[in-house]
Amino acid sequence: MFVIIGSGIAALSAAKAIRDRRKDAIITMIGEEGSLPYSRPMLTKIPLRGSAPGIPPLHDIEWYGENKIDLRLGVKAVALDTVAKTVTLDTGEKLRYDKCVYAAGGAAFVPPGFSAKNAKNIISVRRDSDINSIKRLVPCINRAVVIGGGIIGIELAWELKKAGAEVTIVETAAHILPRILDAQTAGLFEDALKAAGIRIVTGAALGALREDSPAALELAGSLVAVCAGIRPNVALAKAAGIKTGGGVLVDKFMRTSEKDVYACGDCAEFEGLCTGTWEHAKAQGETAGANAASANGGADSLEFQGGAAAVIVNAADTPLYCIGDMGKKPGVKYEERVNNIAHQFAPQFAHLLVNNRTSSKLGFEKYYYAEGSLTGAALIGNLANMEKIEIEINRHNLSPGVNTKSG
Repeated sequence: MFVIIGSGIAALSAAKAIRDRRKDAIITMIGEEGSLPYSRPMLTKIPLRGSAPGIPPLHDIEWYGENKIDLRLGVKAVALDTVAKTVTLDTGEKLRYDKCVYAAGGAAFVPPGFSAKNAKNIISVRRDSDINSIKRLVPCINRAVVIGGGIIGIELAWELKKAGAEVTIVETAAHILPRILDAQTAGLFEDALKAAGIRIVTGAALGALREDSPAALELAGSLVAVCAGIRPNVALAKAAGIKTGGGVLVDKFMRTSEKDVYACGDCAEFEGLCTGTWEHAKAQGETAGANAASANGGADSLEFQGGAAAVIVNAADTPLYCIGDMGKKPGVKYEERVNNIAHQFAPQFAHLLVNNRTSSKLGFEKYYYAEGSLTGAALIGNLANMEKIEIEINRHNLSPGVNTKSG
C-alpha cells in the first residue's frame, strides 16, 4: 500500500512511477486542493478577463479510475506516524502504508510584517482558486499591486495589465527575478515591462509598511496580489520526526531520514536546495515513486541528478528564457559573454521589442562560463538559440529531470 501526500506534479509523477512498476499496488493520493491535478506554471498564463476557460487538468477523473489510483480531493493529511506507518486525515480516517511519498508542496509566502489594511483585496497567489478569485475581482478594480518580481508576479502583472488595470510590481530585491538573473539582464527586461506600461518599484522595504505610509496609501482601493515565493510545507514531516532544513531533507534516491518515507517536489531539499521548478518536481516524483515501488532498493533504483533548470517568462510581448547558473554561486570565477548587446540600439530596445512584433531577430543574449564550461544563459526577445544552449549546458550538467540507474 502506497500513500502519497500531495496532488501536484511531484505526487502525480510518483503515482505514475509506482503504477508502472507495480501493477497490483494500492495507491492513494491525498490532495488538499479540491481540483484535479493541473499544471501550476499555467496559473499566471491564462487571461483574467472574459469567459476564457481555466486551467485544464493534467488528466480527467476517469484516468485515475483506469489507473486504479484512489484520488482523495479536498482532504488534508494532519498526522504522519512513521512507527505505526499511518497517515491521518482531517476526516479522522487513518490510512496505513507500506511506503509513503511526502509531496506536500509549498505554501505562498507573505513577507514578514507586511500589511495593507487599506487595500481592497489581498490575495496570495499559489492555487487555481486564488486565480479564480482574482478573475472575479478584475471587473471591479482599476489598479493592482503585485508584491514580488519573480516569474509568477511578472506574468500575473502582465495579465492584469492586459485586463485593463494600472499595475505596479513591488520587489524587495535590487532588481526583478533576483534568483535567476543578473542586474544587467534583469534591467533590460524591466525596460520592456515599463515600456508596456507596468510600473516597477525595486528595493522596497515591505516590512516597514505602515497604514499611513505613501506605499500603503498607494495600495488603497487596489487589488494586492502577493507573489513573493513559497515556503516548503514541512510541518507534518517535522512533527513525525523526519529531518528537515529549509525543506524535507532527501538523498539522491529521494529517501528521507525515516525508513519507507520518500519526499519530492517543492517540499524537498536536495543537496541544500529547494528548487521549486516544475521539471525538478516532476523528476523527483518519478524518482521517489520508482524507488518506493522497488522491492529492496536494488540495481533498478533511480538516482535524481538535479541539473540545470530552465524557465521561460512571457510578458509585455517579450519572451525571456533563462537556464542554469547566471553567476550566482559564491566563490566561483565566471566569464561573461554578451551578444547583441542592448547599448547598440538603446534606448529603442524595449520599445521595439514590445511594439514591433516583427522584430523577432532583435534580441539580447548573455552567457556565463566557469572553467571553460557554459553554466548559464539568458535570452530576451529572440529565443532561436534556446535549444542549442540547452544542448551545450547539458554536456556538462545533466539536463532537468534526468534520472540514472544505480548499480
